[in-house]
Amino acid sequence: MKTPTEKSKEIVVLEKKTDRALQVAQNLVVTSGGEMLKAGEFRKEIKNIAKNAKEEKERATKPLNEVLKTIIGWFAPIEENCETVVEMIDERMLKYQSVMDAKRQKAEDEARVKQEEIQKELDKGKISEIEAVKAIEKTETKLEKAPEAIKSSSDFYTRVDRKVKFTEPAQLSEKDSRALIVGGYLVWNEVKGRKDALSGVLTTGVEVYEQKSLI
Repeated sequence: MKTPTEKSKEIVVLEKKTDRALQVAQNLVVTSGGEMLKAGEFRKEIKNIAKNAKEEKERATKPLNEVLKTIIGWFAPIEENCETVVEMIDERMLKYQSVMDAKRQKAEDEARVKQEEIQKELDKGKISEIEAVKAIEKTETKLEKAPEAIKSSSDFYTRVDRKVKFTEPAQLSEKDSRALIVGGYLVWNEVKGRKDALSGVLTTGVEVYEQKSLI
């Protein structure tokens, strides 16, 4: 469709009418009943001009809107596919990261337990301080080799958000500041509950958890 580059005759006529109306309005004086009625007629005339302008605008823009709708339709499946693919990639990456995090946590727990055992043996005099230091260094070396997921690169980074989850509000009462009454039922005041939980005030029925996402 060819995009219009010049105003139609109808638009030019409407422009001239509104230019004249603006000049009249600037000098308008209403000081009597007769002038009040004339002003009302003038107002009605301008409302009709505005209506005609709206109709002319819709007539001019309808073809353009149809073209825009068609073009948006071309890109919709591309954008949807890209979003789906990114979600699939994120799922795999986060799954790998979770596995690596679990392995890393296991290695850290084992190292901590081992170091506690070494300390106990040292306290009981079963090993010397030199032997204890060497044993601890060995656990630290082993820990350094433990797997660790890639948290970021030039193409992505992992974000960890703290989320709040609410259970059934069975333990709430009307006097509880965490409660709201909606439709005769007690429900969580999630704004206050979330604010309290994220600030460290943990209460029954409110759980804070971490959610990882790739950016």
